[in-house]
Amino acid sequence: MINTTVSAAVNNRDVIEAEYAAEGGAKRAIVEFNQTGTDWTWLNKDQQFDTDFPTNQKKYNVIIYKSADASKTPVTPVFNANNTYVIQSVGTVGKAKKTVLVTVNVTTGGGGAGGITNYLMYSGGNISLSGSYTQHGNIAAKGSIDTNGSLAPDNNSTLLPNQNDISWLSDFPVLTSTIDSDRPKTTVNPDKKGNYTLSGNYNNQTIVVNGDVTIAANTNFSNTSIYADGTIDLQGGGINFNNNCYLVANGDITMNGSVNLGGAVFVSYGSIDWYGSGTLNSGAIYAQKDITLHGSYTLTYSETTIKNTIGAGGGAGEPPIIGPWSSQ
Repeated sequence: MINTTVSAAVNNRDVIEAEYAAEGGAKRAIVEFNQTGTDWTWLNKDQQFDTDFPTNQKKYNVIIYKSADASKTPVTPVFNANNTYVIQSVGTVGKAKKTVLVTVNVTTGGGGAGGITNYLMYSGGNISLSGSYTQHGNIAAKGSIDTNGSLAPDNNSTLLPNQNDISWLSDFPVLTSTIDSDRPKTTVNPDKKGNYTLSGNYNNQTIVVNGDVTIAANTNFSNTSIYADGTIDLQGGGINFNNNCYLVANGDITMNGSVNLGGAVFVSYGSIDWYGSGTLNSGAIYAQKDITLHGSYTLTYSETTIKNTIGAGGGAGEPPIIGPWSSQ
């Protein structure tokens, strides 16, 4: 009788732990769905749940399949099309097994209502363009769009003022909580005045600044992301952005001088105010508030650059909708 009671207690404990393991696997998958850069290499493999025990004793195994697929064929999620996925996480502890199922709806923010990443330029306030512009991509604003000078759009480009159905990115703390970790990441603190200056050459890295950023003249960036909890100020000419650069400021982004905007996406949770000239070969410009550009600019939208920076569906447009959960 005692042995039976002990065995039942152990079994109940293992069932509870197996549930925790299954939930842990599901939560790991949910984090990946919300990442700018995702890592799915761990799917469909036994993962250690408790580091104090070998994997074969306490583990979880996660597969993801399309909700409409009755055969539950494992797939790697993609974000360039609308899909409904099911996360299936099986937790195993001893002889006990529990399964957690979570539905995830992924939307691209495509036609009509959708997200800012469909546009070359988007402002949650007003846009003012003064000077000479060549436009390759649609420019949209929640408020007005005023032009003063020469604007030369191509045949597939237009101005879209008074747009109320375009969704913004995740809040800044949410966006920066899931920064792509594929590149070396450096977190730096500003000086006593709250500013950090970047100068020289930066390649294949992510820089997080807990304050304002000044980018000095003749500074070069390639495949580099900059996240500033304050403002970003581009000072002087000779600044170059190439190959999937990503600048995100919790405050304003300002610029003075001639800048090679190159292949980059600029995101301001404040306003964008630029004086000078620049060529954006592939990328986009987004501000939660106003955008004001003075000077001469050639601006070209690039979906590829957006996917390589913001990420297709990763924080842009409508975020993945998680739920419901169920347990078996």
